[in-house]
Amino acid sequence: NEGDQVLVESVNETSVYTYDTFVLGEGGGTNSGKFTGSIPADAVTLNVYFPTTVTNEDFKLNTQKQTDVASLAHLANYDVMFASNIDASGNEISFSLEHKGMIFTLPITNSTGEVQKIIGITLANEKSADLGSVFAKSVQVSDGAFAMTATPSFTLGIENGTVEADAEYKAYMLVCMEDLTALNGQNLDVIVHTEKGRHTITKTAVEFTAGTRYT
Repeated sequence: NEGDQVLVESVNETSVYTYDTFVLGEGGGTNSGKFTGSIPADAVTLNVYFPTTVTNEDFKLNTQKQTDVASLAHLANYDVMFASNIDASGNEISFSLEHKGMIFTLPITNSTGEVQKIIGITLANEKSADLGSVFAKSVQVSDGAFAMTATPSFTLGIENGTVEADAEYKAYMLVCMEDLTALNGQNLDVIVHTEKGRHTITKTAVEFTAGTRYT
């Protein structure tokens, strides 16, 4: 949307890094747009990050919280995108942002016969400890590099998660994995936490692709 921001990291010949926020002025809601901002005259290459908070030390993917049924509002704060080593010459500079995460759409049907209140949803592989940590709980991006700190499970917090009997709650998670093949063919457990307990739905995972939505 117009007004969205990216963080631009400018690098000069002596590897001095400076930062500026660029603002989307045209092309909101489309696959391309025009950002405006200031690039130092001595810049040689650029790195671009979204969201602008992704370079903060306290940026954590596992602080996601959905505040209503089928709400997508939280995803924009965690949809990590990255472009690196962009030629800084010229008046207009083109770049393409690469998604680092995937959106998991999780339709949860309340088949218990009574009202439930969902308080969280966890992704895990509870039977294959050998897989270790596969879900990114945080990412680190700086100086043109991208890294992840992983965890064995990943939880989405839920607010206003009351679900009537036989009704559906649709949840959305922005998930990053350093090794997108790690769970291929393995059990992926979707653990629904409610005020009354937990329920596990097991699916077979695939080889994931960043920038894709999975249900």
